[in-house]
Amino acid sequence: MDALQLHRTLWFLGVGMAVNLIASVWAYAAHLRGRNTLGPYFWALVTLGQAIVLIQVALGVSLILGGLRPKSWLHYLYGGLTFLAMMAQYGLRPGGAVRVMVSKGRGLREPLVLALLCLFLVGLLARAYTTGRVGR
Repeated sequence: MDALQLHRTLWFLGVGMAVNLIASVWAYAAHLRGRNTLGPYFWALVTLGQAIVLIQVALGVSLILGGLRPKSWLHYLYGGLTFLAMMAQYGLRPGGAVRVMVSKGRGLREPLVLALLCLFLVGLLARAYTTGRVGR
Protein backbone atom coordinates (compact mmCIF):
# COMPACT_ATOMS: atom_id res chain seq x y z
CA MET A 1 0.00 0.00 0.00
CA ASP A 2 1.50 3.32 -1.04
CA ALA A 3 1.22 6.69 0.76
CA LEU A 4 -1.79 7.84 -1.28
CA GLN A 5 -3.73 4.65 -0.64
CA LEU A 6 -3.01 4.75 3.09
CA HIS A 7 -3.86 8.47 3.34
CA ARG A 8 -7.22 7.98 1.63
CA THR A 9 -8.15 4.67 3.28
CA LEU A 10 -11.28 5.08 5.38
CA TRP A 11 -10.46 2.27 7.81
CA PHE A 12 -7.22 3.96 8.89
CA LEU A 13 -8.91 7.32 9.37
CA GLY A 14 -11.88 5.51 10.94
CA VAL A 15 -9.62 4.14 13.66
CA GLY A 16 -8.48 7.69 14.44
CA MET A 17 -12.09 8.86 14.54
CA ALA A 18 -13.16 5.92 16.73
CA VAL A 19 -10.28 6.47 19.17
CA ASN A 20 -11.21 10.14 19.55
CA LEU A 21 -14.91 9.32 19.90
CA ILE A 22 -14.17 6.78 22.64
CA ALA A 23 -11.88 9.30 24.36
CA SER A 24 -14.62 11.94 24.14
CA VAL A 25 -17.22 9.66 25.75
CA TRP A 26 -14.70 8.58 28.40
CA ALA A 27 -13.80 12.18 29.27
CA TYR A 28 -17.44 13.29 29.34
CA ALA A 29 -18.35 10.39 31.63
CA ALA A 30 -15.50 11.43 33.94
CA HIS A 31 -16.84 15.00 33.87
CA LEU A 32 -20.32 13.79 34.82
CA ARG A 33 -18.83 11.83 37.72
CA GLY A 34 -17.16 15.02 38.97
CA ARG A 35 -13.57 13.99 38.29
CA ASN A 36 -11.02 16.75 37.81
CA THR A 37 -8.35 14.74 36.02
CA LEU A 38 -8.06 11.79 33.68
CA GLY A 39 -5.84 8.80 34.29
CA PRO A 40 -2.95 7.24 32.38
CA TYR A 41 -5.15 4.84 30.37
CA PHE A 42 -7.07 7.78 28.96
CA TRP A 43 -3.84 9.49 27.96
CA ALA A 44 -2.56 6.28 26.35
CA LEU A 45 -5.73 6.21 24.23
CA VAL A 46 -5.30 9.87 23.29
CA THR A 47 -1.66 9.21 22.35
CA LEU A 48 -2.82 6.45 19.98
CA GLY A 49 -5.22 8.91 18.34
CA GLN A 50 -2.47 11.52 18.10
CA ALA A 51 -0.15 9.03 16.41
CA ILE A 52 -2.78 8.25 13.77
CA VAL A 53 -3.40 11.96 13.13
CA LEU A 54 0.33 12.63 12.91
CA ILE A 55 0.78 9.80 10.39
CA GLN A 56 -2.11 11.19 8.32
CA VAL A 57 -0.62 14.70 8.36
CA ALA A 58 2.84 13.39 7.43
CA LEU A 59 1.36 11.37 4.57
CA GLY A 60 -0.59 14.41 3.36
CA VAL A 61 2.49 16.63 3.40
CA SER A 62 4.52 13.99 1.56
CA LEU A 63 1.79 13.76 -1.10
CA ILE A 64 1.78 17.55 -1.53
CA LEU A 65 5.58 17.55 -1.86
CA GLY A 66 5.19 14.80 -4.45
CA GLY A 67 2.96 17.03 -6.56
CA LEU A 68 -0.49 15.64 -5.70
CA ARG A 69 -3.35 17.92 -4.68
CA PRO A 70 -6.70 17.26 -2.97
CA LYS A 71 -9.95 17.82 -4.85
CA SER A 72 -10.82 20.84 -2.69
CA TRP A 73 -8.74 23.54 -0.97
CA LEU A 74 -10.91 22.90 2.10
CA HIS A 75 -8.90 19.73 2.63
CA TYR A 76 -5.92 21.93 3.55
CA LEU A 77 -8.09 23.84 6.03
CA TYR A 78 -9.45 20.75 7.76
CA GLY A 79 -6.06 19.01 7.70
CA GLY A 80 -4.39 22.05 9.28
CA LEU A 81 -7.11 22.46 11.91
CA THR A 82 -6.85 18.75 12.71
CA PHE A 83 -3.12 19.12 13.28
CA LEU A 84 -3.64 22.19 15.50
CA ALA A 85 -6.35 20.43 17.54
CA MET A 86 -4.06 17.42 17.98
CA MET A 87 -1.31 19.77 19.19
CA ALA A 88 -3.77 21.29 21.68
CA GLN A 89 -4.49 17.76 22.94
CA TYR A 90 -0.76 17.21 23.31
CA GLY A 91 -0.36 20.50 25.17
CA LEU A 92 -3.13 19.54 27.60
CA ARG A 93 -1.41 16.32 28.70
CA PRO A 94 -0.09 16.19 32.28
CA GLY A 95 2.91 18.52 32.35
CA GLY A 96 2.03 20.04 28.98
CA ALA A 97 2.62 23.72 28.26
CA VAL A 98 -1.01 24.48 27.38
CA ARG A 99 -2.24 22.74 30.51
CA VAL A 100 0.09 24.78 32.74
CA MET A 101 -0.87 28.03 31.02
CA VAL A 102 -4.65 27.40 31.08
CA SER A 103 -4.86 26.06 34.62
CA LYS A 104 -2.68 28.76 36.20
CA GLY A 105 -4.66 30.42 38.99
CA ARG A 106 -7.88 28.51 38.31
CA GLY A 107 -9.02 24.96 38.15
CA LEU A 108 -8.86 23.31 34.74
CA ARG A 109 -11.96 21.28 33.95
CA GLU A 110 -9.82 18.72 32.19
CA PRO A 111 -12.48 16.09 31.39
CA LEU A 112 -14.94 18.54 29.84
CA VAL A 113 -12.28 20.37 27.82
CA LEU A 114 -10.88 17.10 26.48
CA ALA A 115 -14.32 15.63 25.76
CA LEU A 116 -15.11 18.63 23.57
CA LEU A 117 -11.67 18.67 21.94
CA CYS A 118 -11.81 14.95 21.09
CA LEU A 119 -15.31 15.34 19.66
CA PHE A 120 -14.13 18.35 17.64
CA LEU A 121 -11.32 16.18 16.25
CA VAL A 122 -13.82 13.52 15.15
CA GLY A 123 -15.68 16.15 13.14
CA LEU A 124 -12.48 17.58 11.67
CA LEU A 125 -11.27 14.14 10.61
CA ALA A 126 -14.61 13.40 8.95
CA ARG A 127 -14.55 16.69 7.05
CA ALA A 128 -10.90 16.25 6.05
CA TYR A 129 -11.82 12.87 4.59
CA THR A 130 -14.84 14.15 2.66
CA THR A 131 -13.05 17.20 1.25
CA GLY A 132 -10.02 15.19 0.18
CA ARG A 133 -11.83 12.14 -1.14
CA VAL A 134 -15.00 13.65 -2.54
CA GLY A 135 -14.05 17.29 -2.92
CA ARG A 136 -17.06 18.81 -1.14
